[in-house]
Amino acid sequence: MQIDTSNTSRLDTLFVRSKILESYNDSTRRFVAIDSVKIIRGEFASANQKSIFYNDANRIETFKKEGETDQPIIWFEDSQLVGDSIYIHLNENRLEWIDVKNKSIIISKNENYDWRYDQISGEQIKLFFNDTTIARTEVFNNVLSIYYFFEEGEPSGLVKSSAQRGKIIFEDGKVVDVRLYVSPISEFHPENLVKGVEREFTLPLFKLYGNRPVKTELIKLIRERNE
Repeated sequence: MQIDTSNTSRLDTLFVRSKILESYNDSTRRFVAIDSVKIIRGEFASANQKSIFYNDANRIETFKKEGETDQPIIWFEDSQLVGDSIYIHLNENRLEWIDVKNKSIIISKNENYDWRYDQISGEQIKLFFNDTTIARTEVFNNVLSIYYFFEEGEPSGLVKSSAQRGKIIFEDGKVVDVRLYVSPISEFHPENLVKGVEREFTLPLFKLYGNRPVKTELIKLIRERNE
């Protein structure tokens, strides 16, 4: 557990749990967590097999173990990010941007519906943040997406798209614009063909993970170890 008080308006504590923890004070000054890694910091959480924290570079890297299929997972608010490797870049201990590489997908749940997930996948996904709120997402190579539409708060179908590059613009954490580049193809599915069969509208990489680390559980483990 690492308590960060650099921002006097908020106490931001980093929790890391794994089977192996290693610290290196060489030229790169890094902290390595290996096997069954769980990370929590604010609205950010991760489960993976290997994480490297670079003290001087303000960067966190997560990877899947060689020879295994389990990919690192990141949760941020109502979104889930998955890829073979994920690079988290910080600026003064605040999230600045995330780079997700190889078999990458973002899944975002609509808070008002049990099974309506906005999805976008590609070979590489970059997410850019404004303070702690996502501002822009860029997707590269073999881009596939599914986005649900709403009119005055009521569902009004979805759009499935493909392209070679995509950009998503957010305001206040909500999608306001989706742009597709290089051979874009889109098809609209009206609400009457979507309602009740939402589970049929998923991308090939779609998979929901239920092992999101919970802060209260990690705090409980720390207290038990200290007693």
